[in-house]
Amino acid sequence: MEESLEDLELLVVGDLTRDLFAEAAAQQDSDTGDQLDVSQFLLANNLQYVFIDDLYKQLKQLEQEISSALLTEVKHSYAEYVSLCAQFGGKHNSEILDSLQQVRYEVAAFENKLRHLVHVELRSTRDNVESKVEYLKALDNIDTMLQKHVALDSIFQFSGRLSRSLETACEDAPAIDDELVSELLKELYKLLQCAHSILTEFHDLTSPLVTRFRNNYQNDVHVFHTIVSTLIDKCSAKGADFPKMTSTLVAVAKR
Repeated sequence: MEESLEDLELLVVGDLTRDLFAEAAAQQDSDTGDQLDVSQFLLANNLQYVFIDDLYKQLKQLEQEISSALLTEVKHSYAEYVSLCAQFGGKHNSEILDSLQQVRYEVAAFENKLRHLVHVELRSTRDNVESKVEYLKALDNIDTMLQKHVALDSIFQFSGRLSRSLETACEDAPAIDDELVSELLKELYKLLQCAHSILTEFHDLTSPLVTRFRNNYQNDVHVFHTIVSTLIDKCSAKGADFPKMTSTLVAVAKR
């Protein structure tokens, strides 16, 4: 019986101390991450066997010790304590509210600027861009027309020289160069086709220069028909002597 009593462990009741609370809180945080479980704390330290009055006295004594320790800590670190209190003071909160209000005003101003940018400036910019694009297109059209005017002038100069050369060749009937006249006739026909294509694009233009080009074209066409008629007569009389001219005249007639 005595050995059995010796084998029994004596019940140890823990004292309420700062270290005991700190150790229990650290253990609870590492285990579950939750706050201190009071019931578990009492059971772990056998405090459920302590009278309520005694437990209350220990807690009051511990509270006084903590308050005293806090005052001592504040005395040695007063500047840090004042700084900590200032962070949660009314003045600081007022500054935060003022800052938030200022941010609110800035956001509202930004929204107004953005609205003005989208509805006014961007629309104006778009209109300006469209206007400039149309202007550039007009300039491009003018440049294209000028190039075609220059091309027509060159065509009529060259076609005039070809027509005179062909007229001279037709007058010198016995010495007509079949191959040369055939090539000149082809080139003159191509030039007149090109001039006709460009003048068709100018159908709605009535400028003096375009009118002169139309007159030049009509004159060159008349001369071309005269040359063709003359060559047809010569080929009809002596077709065997002018095979290439005959072939060219047939091709022109088919077109």
